[in-house]
Amino acid sequence: MMCCHRGAVELDEVTLNHLFPNLDPDLLRGIFRRSTYSDVQEEEAEIMASVILERTNRRSPGPTWAVHPATAEIVARIERSLKSSPTSAS
Repeated sequence: MMCCHRGAVELDEVTLNHLFPNLDPDLLRGIFRRSTYSDVQEEEAEIMASVILERTNRRSPGPTWAVHPATAEIVARIERSLKSSPTSAS
């Protein structure tokens, strides 16, 4: 859908009107045409799906805060201890 691929299957208007009497036949033709693709279109669709999946699985880095210089060493020690803790999530 995102790559605007269209298949070659044609549905006649009588069948479309019988199956979906309340929907626009042009809209239905566009939807049902997505059943046959060339190899290039299939490859593009797979690449697009992979990119979307990769981006949805990324974790955001989370918020960051400025640390006051007087407390910087304390914060650094806490961070080190959390990273080395056996119960901390990686």
